[in-house]
Amino acid sequence: MKKKTITLEQTGIVIQGIALLNLWGGGQGEIIMDEKRIPLNKVSKENILRCVNDARFGCESIESAVIEIYTEYDGGTAVVFERTITVDNPRYREFYCRGII
Repeated sequence: MKKKTITLEQTGIVIQGIALLNLWGGGQGEIIMDEKRIPLNKVSKENILRCVNDARFGCESIESAVIEIYTEYDGGTAVVFERTITVDNPRYREFYCRGII
C-alpha cells in the first residue's frame, strides 16, 4: 500500500479553559469555560481575552483564567494543542465574552 499525505490549512484557534469566578454575594468558584473559536484573521491578544467567559453561569466578575489554546485546521477537521496561559483580571473588568465573529 502506498503512503498517503493530507495537507490541512490553519483556519483559526480554539480557546478552552477554567475561569475563577467572583460569585454574587461573596465567595469564589471555578467553572469550565464555554469553548470559543477565533478565525485566523481575528487572532489577537485582545480577542483571546474576550473569549474568557463564565459558561453562562452568571457571576459578579471573573478573577482569573487558565486558557488552553488549540490551533484549528480546516474549520475544525483537526485541532492541535499549542499552549496554556494564565491571565489575571486586575485591569480587565470587562472580562466577559463579548463575541469575536
